Amino acid sequence: MVYTQIKVTYSQYPKRLYRILAIKDDPNLLILGGIIAKSFGAWFEHAYLFHTKKESYIFDSWLDEYYDENALPISKYSLSDLPTKFNFTYDTGENWEFTCQKIKNGQIYHDETNENSPIAFLIEGKGQGIFENERWTFDRYMTGEIDPELDEDDEENDIYLPMNLEFEKFGDFDKPLNHEDYEYFDEDFDELQDAVLDEDEDMDEDDKPQDFIHMLSMLVAFDCFNHEEVNTVFRRLIKKYDINDAYQMILEASFKTMIDADPSVDDDELDCLRLQAIKKLK
Repeated sequence: MVYTQIKVTYSQYPKRLYRILAIKDDPNLLILGGIIAKSFGAWFEHAYLFHTKKESYIFDSWLDEYYDENALPISKYSLSDLPTKFNFTYDTGENWEFTCQKIKNGQIYHDETNENSPIAFLIEGKGQGIFENERWTFDRYMTGEIDPELDEDDEENDIYLPMNLEFEKFGDFDKPLNHEDYEYFDEDFDELQDAVLDEDEDMDEDDKPQDFIHMLSMLVAFDCFNHEEVNTVFRRLIKKYDINDAYQMILEASFKTMIDADPSVDDDELDCLRLQAIKKLK
């Protein structure tokens, strides 16, 4: 059997939170996403997806609602379908963004008769993992705003130890990883596959694609009448197109920009990129 090595790096703090994983054979992207998320301590309370420059790979049940003609069902594609570099997003509400890369000449070979071989295991990594539902606390710890010796929640300042990780204090984040904790087998993901393919019933409502689209639609509608530069483009477009079509053009440009943007860009940069795309509409 063959294991392919991939490096998965948290986009904002790549030196402090990453994994190099050995992945057995050619798993479908639903399982691959589960392996990646689990290696960062995710509880699977939220959805995840893969995206490249050309496609997005999303939960099968999202396809009728996801606002992207290039969206593909996550269970029908596998690791080999992805290019050398791709992106992974866990929790489409908090947006834990990771850049991924298949390591060139990184194959590992094992005896094919060994039926007990894991489907994935850790080669190297740093950082204990994400803080499930506490992205704001995580960011403040990473920027040095939280004392590593703090060993309890500080509700007054909205600081909470991660519930998904066994921490005695915040500084435990930087402890070395125990490689024995990062061996995964098929049975580790049986329930995940059943839940995701069965209408995603266990996923948080904030992750549903229609919620994201609704919020973006409201933002674009507001900008069309209240953002000076977007309003200028909108007025120009309605001279040539029906008003609904003009709005749709701006919405599509906004959506494509947000999907295609590098995960490392911050909100201000993303707004600039979105505005640039809107200004190019003719």
